[in-house]
Amino acid sequence: MSLRKRLALIAGAVTAVAVLLVAILSGLLSARTMYEQVDAELRSALEFDVQNELATVLELSSRTELRADSLDILVDVYFVEGTVEPRGSVTAQVPPGDAVFSQLLGTNDEPLYETVTTATDVSLRVAVIPFTDGAVIRAMRPINDLQASINTLTAGIAALAVLASLITALIASVVVGSALKPVLKLTAAAEQIAQTQKLDDSGLVEATEGRNDEIARLSASLQSLVTALARSREQQQRLVDDAAHELRTPLTSMRANLDLMELAEATGRGITDEQRTEMLGSMHEELVELSQLVEELVALASPVPTLHEVSQESSVELSELADNVVKRFSRRSGREISLDASETVVQGRTALIERAIANLIGNAIKFSPEGSKIQVTVRDGMVLVDDAGPGIPTEYRAQVLERFWRAPESRGLPGSGLGLSIVSDMAQSHSGSVIIDQSPLGGARVGFLLPELKSSDI
Repeated sequence: MSLRKRLALIAGAVTAVAVLLVAILSGLLSARTMYEQVDAELRSALEFDVQNELATVLELSSRTELRADSLDILVDVYFVEGTVEPRGSVTAQVPPGDAVFSQLLGTNDEPLYETVTTATDVSLRVAVIPFTDGAVIRAMRPINDLQASINTLTAGIAALAVLASLITALIASVVVGSALKPVLKLTAAAEQIAQTQKLDDSGLVEATEGRNDEIARLSASLQSLVTALARSREQQQRLVDDAAHELRTPLTSMRANLDLMELAEATGRGITDEQRTEMLGSMHEELVELSQLVEELVALASPVPTLHEVSQESSVELSELADNVVKRFSRRSGREISLDASETVVQGRTALIERAIANLIGNAIKFSPEGSKIQVTVRDGMVLVDDAGPGIPTEYRAQVLERFWRAPESRGLPGSGLGLSIVSDMAQSHSGSVIIDQSPLGGARVGFLLPELKSSDI
């Protein structure tokens, strides 16, 4: 069942219950009012001088017929033996009830009231007052008309309840249908996106155009989601395209060298040992660059930590980690890399942070002149690497964090343009930030800042 039908049924049911409750209360109040009116008439009929007027009243009652449609009030004297006065009165057909027996046994000056039914199905309202020992005076009036009026009123109110519930359900269906129209449009637009795989939010925009309510907020959230998915898909496609391009370059170079060596062997035109060594060295360099590119692509494949990886995070002493990386790069490059470190501890994944530090130092070695100084500083959850290279112009500082982006003047140098992207992803996954500035050494100052653990948290 659709949401529209469910809401319409709920509205109709609630209305029916409410109207029925009102009908019951109205019927009870109406019946009570009618009975009180009859009781007042009977009480008035009993207000006479017993000594002087009772005989006249009884004589008048003896002449009256007991009919269901009669509105006349009859009076008699009922004796404990079960007889009535005047004898032969039609009131003898009226059986005694609890009120009669209560007045016979007691001396209540106030009238007691009851409803009784004769053998001929005539319902009467009876008021009873004490008379003498063993006798009471009864005033009675047929109330079949009263009961019929109450039943008619109850049936009318019940019919009104049914009619009101149907009208409410119909109105609710129309109103809910109108209210759900933009939701249905949103659903259709979302289904269209799912079916076509086209991340176009124009349908979502049209569904709630001109609205400023909760549905508009839902549409805005869906639009943001679609925009984010489109951006993610675009980034993925760009990553694939850029990765294919970067992977193709070293592979093409190695294939060219291999083809040249095979051609030389096939044609009998041998190559010198010096040429062979040069080709093998070139292929080795291309393999090293290709291996580094693959490692960097793997590092970028899952920048956001999984729950398992988060559970494996630990306290990381940045100064010790930086010292290990500095020593390793000093041995490999033969460059002077100084370290100024103070003890500082962060929460994170050691491998990622170490990779980021290695990329920073590797970039400093790559872009600074041979023999120039490289300075690594560690303090307060921060790692900074200063070099004496060309630096990073202000207009490029945002772009250098993009994957595969390289400054025009450095595109001839080896590298993939992924190093700082890995640093940026690591910093973001650890709730940190990247630092890019001008170095006092004349080149670039690049680093990252992570939340430092307090001594009480370690």
